[in-house]
Amino acid sequence: MSHVRLCRAREFHRRNSFGWRDDEEAAQRRALLGEYRGYGQNRDMFEHFPSHIEWSLCSFQQEDLKNIRYIDYSYWNELSKGTHGLRSCTRVL
Repeated sequence: MSHVRLCRAREFHRRNSFGWRDDEEAAQRRALLGEYRGYGQNRDMFEHFPSHIEWSLCSFQQEDLKNIRYIDYSYWNELSKGTHGLRSCTRVL
């Protein structure tokens, strides 16, 4: 993906906030996520990820965050020092 295309996609996202039902914006999100994280390409963070999923925007209370765990994936295992917990990773990041 070219730098110009990436900048345009980011600017589009900033202007339009969350256009979850917008096909053009969804395509741009897929392209960005694919380029940088392997989404839709069966690689990196999305290796063996299902092809048909439904994305949802969620919100959490502060107290909920202590119960959220990362997936069992080498990158996240390393960041969380094997705990899969958010707190472990926030200290590293």
